[in-house]
Parts: sequence; structure tokens; C-alpha cells
Amino acid sequence: MSRNDIIKILIVIAVAIIAVVFIFLYAQRVKKDIELIILEGAEARIESMRPFLLDIRYKQALLELKEKYCPGFEVGESCQLAEFKEEVLKLKVPEKFKDLHLDLVVAFSRIEEGKILEAQGKISELIKQYPWLKSY
Repeated sequence: MSRNDIIKILIVIAVAIIAVVFIFLYAQRVKKDIELIILEGAEARIESMRPFLLDIRYKQALLELKEKYCPGFEVGESCQLAEFKEEVLKLKVPEKFKDLHLDLVVAFSRIEEGKILEAQGKISELIKQYPWLKSY
């Protein structure tokens, strides 16, 4: 075998190695692109669920606070109104419950003003409008 034949064989081997490395790197790039597409799709699905999850968290938090500070929304000795109102004001409110939230805070303010019957009427109205408030 001549020296030229050996050089040709080495060139073919080098080209083959470069081609394999190029294919491997290209495959890695395609794999990362696919993973990114999948991740973006998952993030979009999660983002679309965010309002629904916020609704659930709000309902659950409000019901837990109600049971902790003012069971059954009964105004009396068992109702720790100031603490309840303070905690309710800290909640992150979903768009669809902003009216409910505002009405509850107004009802608490009416109780603090001594307008208990007016507040109880408003709370009863809210329970009819949002039956899940009666849960627990």
C-alpha cells in the first residue's frame, strides 16, 4: 500500500468521524428543540389552568377562615370578626369573586358599625348566590 493510499484512507476516516460528530451534535440540537417545544406546551397548559386553580384556592381559603374565625357566619361570641376580616383582606382574589369579596368586607364593616341585621341579610344573600359558602 502506498503512502497516497494511506493518506486517502485517513482522509476518509477523518471525514467519517467528522460526519458522525456532526450528526450526533445535530441530533442533540433537535432533541433540545423538541424538549423546549414540549416544555412550552406544558407551560401553556399550566398557564391556562391558573385562573381555575386560583378559584379553588380562594374558595378553600375562605371556607377555612370562616370555620376558624366565624363558624357558620353566625355573628356572636364564637365569631372573631376582626381576625376574620383581617385574614380575608389578605387573600388573593380571583376576578370572578371580586364582588363576593367586596360584599363580605362590607358586611363585616356593617357588623363593626353595629348594623348586624343588615350584615346578616347581606351574608344570607351571598350564601344564596354562592352556595359553596355554606360548606363545612
